[in-house]
Amino acid sequence: MWYKIEKLDGDIPAPRSEAGKCGAVLAAEKILRELGKEDRIEEFEKEFLSEFGNITCVELMRKDRRCNDYVGKSAELIDKIINKE
Repeated sequence: MWYKIEKLDGDIPAPRSEAGKCGAVLAAEKILRELGKEDRIEEFEKEFLSEFGNITCVELMRKDRRCNDYVGKSAELIDKIINKE
């Protein structure tokens, strides 16, 4: 199946997530919930904010980073939080 891809001309696409949060953040929060560690979500967000300064897609996309950077850091933080016990 072929899809038409339009050039964004530097515009940042509208966030497609809950409350504009980065998808990597939402995925991490879901993983923590699924593991019964909802009480650690605030810790995750604090660490993510410390690293990147924001958790919203629009603001993160304005930085000179790629989504993979946020996904990788989220995975690292989840691993750290889960194994911190």
